[in-house]
Amino acid sequence: MNINDMAPPSGESFRFEEIGDTVRGVLAYVPSAPENRTNKFTGREEGVVKLVLVTDEGDRAIYPVVGTAMARAIGDAVRAAGASTLEVGGTLAVKFSEELDTGKPSKMKIFAAKYEPAKVTAAINVDLF
Repeated sequence: MNINDMAPPSGESFRFEEIGDTVRGVLAYVPSAPENRTNKFTGREEGVVKLVLVTDEGDRAIYPVVGTAMARAIGDAVRAAGASTLEVGGTLAVKFSEELDTGKPSKMKIFAAKYEPAKVTAAINVDLF
């Protein structure tokens, strides 16, 4: 079992309140699977992915819901980087880029994201003790 799934790191939630709000950092936690939660407004089950990033302001958590604009932006960024998964050590930036009027009381938040996979380095002949 991945220790981070058993005891995930914590981080203050990053709030995307204004257009232009951006969180950028190195991924410290990527779960192996989304967590199913009940949406308190709709009562529907949805998959929520907690991602923790190490930023200049400390650890920050974001919670993209499977199938939402944020999740799609992150997926597009991962594919554009030539990767197929988010990895601990990779760099992720997510920006609240615009609002879309859908005719509902609240406008839909649209996001842009960029991802850079973790760089792999090998330590040879390193005395670990």
